[in-house]
Amino acid sequence: MENSLTSLDQVLALSPENAFEAFQSKHSVEKVIEAVRNEALSEVPDVETRKGRERIGSLARKVSESKTAVVKVIDNALVDAESQVKAVKATKKHVEEQFSGIRSAVLKPRDEWQAIQNEREEARQSEILSRIENIKRLGETQGHESLTELNDMAEALDMMTISQDDFAEFTGDALTAKEHAVKNINDAIVKCVEAETQRQALHEQAVTNSINEIRLTAMHALEENVQAVRARRETLVQLELDEVFYGERFKEAVSAKSDAIRQLDLLAEQKEALAGSAPQEDIIEAPLEMVEIPLKEYEHLLARDALLSALEAAGVDSWDGYDCASKIAA
Repeated sequence: MENSLTSLDQVLALSPENAFEAFQSKHSVEKVIEAVRNEALSEVPDVETRKGRERIGSLARKVSESKTAVVKVIDNALVDAESQVKAVKATKKHVEEQFSGIRSAVLKPRDEWQAIQNEREEARQSEILSRIENIKRLGETQGHESLTELNDMAEALDMMTISQDDFAEFTGDALTAKEHAVKNINDAIVKCVEAETQRQALHEQAVTNSINEIRLTAMHALEENVQAVRARRETLVQLELDEVFYGERFKEAVSAKSDAIRQLDLLAEQKEALAGSAPQEDIIEAPLEMVEIPLKEYEHLLARDALLSALEAAGVDSWDGYDCASKIAA
């Protein structure tokens, strides 16, 4: 086709399909272009004359018309080619879709099986990770747990077995979670024991202070008059001792109270006797002689006095050796 195009008429006669094939190379139109060139340039019109100038314009228009005609043929060929390309592309797309559909149909059973396996694997891992989170929560404390509760938590963790069969590839994570949980609980137990020890020490000190204060009641009343001593005694009688507060030392508190009341009674009697033996106008209370002793020794003396009072209340003064012991003590 390329060698057969020698004139403009041959170009204009081409169908779009043939034109697309003919114009694959620019050399296919060289002879046509040469023919137009020869025809257009074969004349040499006289530019000095009007007719000559008009002839030049006529030849130029003819060349333009030839160009337009050839370009139109080429454009038509391109339009047809683009239409063919579009159709081919549509066919290509159809082929891709159909073959992809067939491939998907072939893979569908395997894909469905794989999806089920993925769900099972995800559920397996999720279940293991959930158990690991439970281990971590066993080691979490709020700060208000009792020592018994903390010991129960520690025992539950101690009884927990971490094995490869149960945790598979997450066994290391489970062991680490248990280790941290055990440490947290043990730390909490230490703090709880320390706090309980401190609380007990403070409570014991408070109990001791309270009992000592009861025991010292009579000493506080030494410089007071009879009415004040009686009032102090009445206040002590009305004092209710909390058995829960004193705990194991409740009997000691009761004994201290009884001793203090007895001592106040004796003090009041002494003060009344002194007041009755002197003329009313000459009553001058002589200051009691005071000595200083360590508090522990004073408490010891009070305790021994309380024991003696208890023995006397139990009838020890009727014992045959009581009088002998009294003479030895004197």
